[in-house]
Amino acid sequence: MAWQDELRELDNALAEGRISADDYRRRRDEVLSGSAGTPAPSPLNQGAANAPFRWTATPPSGPQSGPQPVVNPDATQVVTPQAPTAANPNANPDATQVVNTGARNPDSERTQYVRPVQPQGGWQAGPPQQGGAAAPPPWLSGDNSFGSESNPGWVSHGPEVFDEESSGAGKKILIVLLVVLVLGGIGTGVYFLVNRQGGGGEATQAQSTSQTPTTTSKPKPTDPFEILLDQIPQPGGKKDLKVEVAKGPRLLETKMLDQAEIDLLTAANVTNVPFKSGKKEPDQFGPTSDEFSVMVFPTQSEQEATTLVAKLKAYQESQGLVFIKEPLPDMPLSLIFEKKVNNDAAIYRGLWASGKNVVRVNVQQVPVSGEAALSGSYQRQTQAVLQSFPAQ
Repeated sequence: MAWQDELRELDNALAEGRISADDYRRRRDEVLSGSAGTPAPSPLNQGAANAPFRWTATPPSGPQSGPQPVVNPDATQVVTPQAPTAANPNANPDATQVVNTGARNPDSERTQYVRPVQPQGGWQAGPPQQGGAAAPPPWLSGDNSFGSESNPGWVSHGPEVFDEESSGAGKKILIVLLVVLVLGGIGTGVYFLVNRQGGGGEATQAQSTSQTPTTTSKPKPTDPFEILLDQIPQPGGKKDLKVEVAKGPRLLETKMLDQAEIDLLTAANVTNVPFKSGKKEPDQFGPTSDEFSVMVFPTQSEQEATTLVAKLKAYQESQGLVFIKEPLPDMPLSLIFEKKVNNDAAIYRGLWASGKNVVRVNVQQVPVSGEAALSGSYQRQTQAVLQSFPAQ
């Protein structure tokens, strides 16, 4: 028998399980050394001298009854390497095993599974089954040694694993981004809304403040003399302005009346006299400086007011004032107009009764600088007073 036939016989015996891997290596080495004419290697360096080998799996020899199974060259073959033993301590259970099915199909080739031996124990493949097929491993035979789940999640492989993980992570990231955007939008809207309301309030307040007049409104007076004073229009001049309700001594002090006139008022039971006075500088109405005074003498009745007008007229004429019968333009006939003009001063005076009150308007120039301007100042002031105290 040629050494090639001996090697083929050893391969068949090993594939059928009739010899162990250690016996196979030992006998193979003897055949190879005998064919080369060299001595067999010693056991000490046997593990290092072992080289990869090829072996083919063939159906068990011997007569068999019934139809012969068709050998599938693409069927998966499971080979169980043996653990090191005392006879062969250098056996390597992780060595690569090559299986050749004999009848090869050049168009197809199947992956061969080689299971290493676990020295601490574990599952062991049984002897070859009838027909030459090896026992399937636990993951193919339905053995539940790895768990009761038929398709556990950790066994998943392929691109679908990355699709599932990336899909879940992508959804989480998308949800987080949406939440951040919504919260940011709400915060921004609230921020601008609050700022706009605050700014509008300030602008409105500033506008309202600018439009509000700075003058303070005083309450309406309740005293009858103060009411009369409030009805008197402002004098034609604002310089040296006086606005008062005065008695006799104050009227004498301010030279508004002399003592004889105060006596006439006292006889008519006039105790308080509201008045306003002032002086104007040259303006658009004239180049002269005119002095204005408006006084109201409240009496107890209209009859007393008429009597007081007559007495004051008589006293004025005794002091050099001249009664002018022809009234000035737009003046009532009941209004008494008198004037006095000399080198020292020029006086225009109107006197009339308005209900229970006697009204006197006095405009003068000291010294005389322009009687025409004086006449204009008198008429403007008298017309303004007649609006509040019409002549009867």
